Amino acid sequence: PQIQEVVSMRKLSIKAALLAVSFGVALSAPLGSAPLGGFVQGELDLVIQDLDGCAEGILYSVPAGKRLVIEWVSAEAFEFAATNFAPVTLAIKTWLVGQQVTHQLPSIESARICSTCLIGRGSMSAQVTIYNQPNRNVRILACRDNDSDETGVNVRFHGRLFPG
Repeated sequence: PQIQEVVSMRKLSIKAALLAVSFGVALSAPLGSAPLGGFVQGELDLVIQDLDGCAEGILYSVPAGKRLVIEWVSAEAFEFAATNFAPVTLAIKTWLVGQQVTHQLPSIESARICSTCLIGRGSMSAQVTIYNQPNRNVRILACRDNDSDETGVNVRFHGRLFPG
């Protein structure tokens, strides 16, 4: 009985997909899946600890057989007990034709939230077209100069996966 239910559900899903294509209706993918040409997103938190320091991490791992096109990047940087918010520079490192490529992004400039509590905060966002080949990691690099305070950086992106 359970096998028959699964087969019936698959037949129903196939019929629904055919009807949707016939009428131009887009089907939403199940949560957590990334169909080819489907949207994906990622987020990474970094902490820059040293004076004139940088922090780097993996923003997204592209699956084998798929190619990632990043379409939007945004980031927010913040310091607690900040007396002088230093600008944060950002770069995305991707792979193209077997070579690592570094893409500079707009810097995060300062914006004081509260002059009495000394919290420095800034943000940036950019529409981009950045490619990454299959089975490679997309890395983010965040750096800042002449600042003794720890800086937290949250980076987010969205893009699409296509056949690789």
